[in-house]
Amino acid sequence: MAVVYCNGNFINTETPAIPITHRAFQYGDGFFESMRTKDGQLQYSTYHIDRIKESLLFFNLSHPEIGNLYFLHDLITSLCHKNRLLDARIKLFIVRSHGGKYIPNTTVAELYAIAEPISDIDIPSSVELHICTTYKRLSAEIYPLSNYKSISCASYIQSALAIKKAGWTDAIFCNEKDNIVETLSSNIFFQKENTIMTPPLSDGCLNGVMRRVMIDKLKNEGNTLYEKSISMTEIDSFSSAFISNAVLGIIPITKIGDLQFTPKVSMQ
Repeated sequence: MAVVYCNGNFINTETPAIPITHRAFQYGDGFFESMRTKDGQLQYSTYHIDRIKESLLFFNLSHPEIGNLYFLHDLITSLCHKNRLLDARIKLFIVRSHGGKYIPNTTVAELYAIAEPISDIDIPSSVELHICTTYKRLSAEIYPLSNYKSISCASYIQSALAIKKAGWTDAIFCNEKDNIVETLSSNIFFQKENTIMTPPLSDGCLNGVMRRVMIDKLKNEGNTLYEKSISMTEIDSFSSAFISNAVLGIIPITKIGDLQFTPKVSMQ
């Protein structure tokens, strides 16, 4: 039986934990963080801590321990050990405590966590994308929440349903200005020779951990990287592309619609 972390306690998944009156159910008041462990080690932990701290500030939440790197490592190590997992997909939920309606009574956050098995076999070696025109993302100027992992995921679920209905596995989404934003659950990068481009946060993409890792890595390797708006009319000028995700890593794109791309070894 799987074990989860419930605001200070480890319990099995069949133990009642959160009442239906909780703000997480009532208002979707909080955010989540997706992470990965490999061989028992949390990947990119400092990047995750940085984003958690930024999210706490944005959502006006406070927690005495979650911003501490040692606490995070201990929590995830214990959670994986109790579930007998070395390679795992970790999901943290940081949600506001009880009280209030749309106007909350507190900034105090509660912490929940789950761990699920994952292996490299579960990760595709490449991906083909389509262009979804049914749903659009909103730029951060209009909807600042676009850059954060809110537990209110209705727009992503509707997007996923549109992808499923079309028979696709993933798609590119644009914003109200028809600039490329991201895929369903990943950031996107395009490459032309030694120049790499990725949509800016202002266009409404998630401020992904793997996006941050890749931006730092590519710049350190001497690549020219621009965070700039990219229109759909520009993509045929790029020679390669890839998506980034903290759980799945880096996955080359082989096709967008009818346009073919050549995966680069350096991306993997």
